[in-house]
Amino acid sequence: MARRGISTFWARSRHALIPAAVALLLCVPGLGQGALATDTAWYTAIAWRAWSDTLGGDLGALWTLRGVADQHYFNKPPLAFWLGGAPLAVLGPSVVGARLGSVVACVLCVLATARLGRLLAGRAVALGAGLVLATTWEFVRHSHAFSLDLWMTLFVLLACCAAAAAHATDRPRGLSIAGAWVGAALMVKPIVPLLALPMLAAWLCIVGRSRWLGWVALAAVVAAAVAAPWHVSMLAMHGEAFTAQYFGREIIDRAAGPAAGTAGGAAVFNTGSDSALFYVREVARSYWPWLATVALAFVALARGEGTRPLRAALWLALVWCAAWFVLLSAFPDKRPRYLLVIYPLGAVASGVLLARLAPRAVRAAWRAVERWAVPVGAAACVGLVASGVRLHRPPHPQWTALAAWLAEDPSRELHVGALAPQRSAQVFLDTGRWPTPTRDAAGRVIAAPGAGALLVYHRRDGWAPGEHETVAFELDDLVVTRLEREPWTPRAVADPGE
Repeated sequence: MARRGISTFWARSRHALIPAAVALLLCVPGLGQGALATDTAWYTAIAWRAWSDTLGGDLGALWTLRGVADQHYFNKPPLAFWLGGAPLAVLGPSVVGARLGSVVACVLCVLATARLGRLLAGRAVALGAGLVLATTWEFVRHSHAFSLDLWMTLFVLLACCAAAAAHATDRPRGLSIAGAWVGAALMVKPIVPLLALPMLAAWLCIVGRSRWLGWVALAAVVAAAVAAPWHVSMLAMHGEAFTAQYFGREIIDRAAGPAAGTAGGAAVFNTGSDSALFYVREVARSYWPWLATVALAFVALARGEGTRPLRAALWLALVWCAAWFVLLSAFPDKRPRYLLVIYPLGAVASGVLLARLAPRAVRAAWRAVERWAVPVGAAACVGLVASGVRLHRPPHPQWTALAAWLAEDPSRELHVGALAPQRSAQVFLDTGRWPTPTRDAAGRVIAAPGAGALLVYHRRDGWAPGEHETVAFELDDLVVTRLEREPWTPRAVADPGE
């Protein structure tokens, strides 16, 4: 009886478990390699401090996050820091601890993609969609960062699942669940997740559910209700400091476009991605072989191929991918990781093609891929781990050398001359001490260093040492100076680049 139960469970779940296993196997190699750098270092520092302080008795530390030193962190809501930071509470601020949360988010995205495929078009499509996403390296590689985008993608993907379930069961009230998941996504990133609801509304109109648009409006209300407590409490507790950073610099200023150098005292990194074709180039460069299957799936949709459920699945994929692609291309701040939200629905389109619409020979070959996916993935994982192949570069020697230099004399305390928060976090993670901030988020000097102070500069962060400073440490992009006499007069560096 037990064996029969296991067989039944496997038959019902293999469409999700196989892709999840493959994704996990691909996440393991190199998990402990490399270093905590840039945003991952900053997010790791924020999450680790929040969890450490909470476990130490400060119950508000997870609610109001702190960034550099004791400055409040209002850039993003806290949910991803709660979830991604939980392993840090056990493992400390290690590379593995910083990445484990993203590995979990990646595997859950694969499971959610398989569920979406099953709801829309059956288990065969679900298995294909899950495997395509699990083997999309441009998606999986982000599990080796402290990724907010993976968590946001998971929650809006679960909103898609709720909408698909409502459509499959003819129960529009299920769209309120979609709203709750969008609300969870709003607790990861501001504003942007709300765009999922008009995309779902457009899909519902296409599949003949236009009378449900009122339920989509209700879903928006539910989403706002889920996200409101934290936002309202931040406004009540911190007022203008919260609104200026969260809505002003993080939303309005970024929508206006990133600029190299510093803004508001913190570095704003110009990605060199001003072109509207940035994501076209990214997809053309990195989304193989699945770019071909996605394109062929949409060609099949245009030709009227497939049953009604298959076409509904392809329409959702087309609306979702096209809308996000256009919106991301129009947004001035462009990063490859922002494309993560597109890949799961691209995988659904590929799953439809490979499982149902491709020529018979291609479908037979794909079934062989499905049968061998886990053994091949396991062999690749074991081989990469056993061989010690490096998938990540080692820590940059400048940070190791700086930490060693500071350790020579425990009395050495750094002040920020020009160091982005991400880089200040690297100093904190290496030494346990934050460089003392000298400017607030608006760029105003809040703690002018006195004579004898040590100031740390990174050559790409907008300022260079002034006339009263002498070099005490220098390696590659890092310079530590001693302020010989006041006043402190750093030189602004125009367009330092990144």
